[in-house]
Amino acid sequence: MIELYEFSLLPLNDRAEALWAHGELITNFKENGNSYNLYSFFGYFVEVKLSNPANQIIDIRPFRKGEILNKYLDFIDINKLA
Repeated sequence: MIELYEFSLLPLNDRAEALWAHGELITNFKENGNSYNLYSFFGYFVEVKLSNPANQIIDIRPFRKGEILNKYLDFIDINKLA
């Protein structure tokens, strides 16, 4: 188990490897040439922002609630989470 603060201190590549190994994709969407993926990860959420043209990770941000989560609410199918 990796706590949120500990995860946020990891280098980008290590965050990506841990997320791919233990995260569960909840939903994703595309906006302004980027893709956004939302994962569940050890009791918190992680957003992965990808550049579509460059096909590379821009950022990986862990969080528990707030504005970041709000932008995903229209894309989450509650029935799939049960």
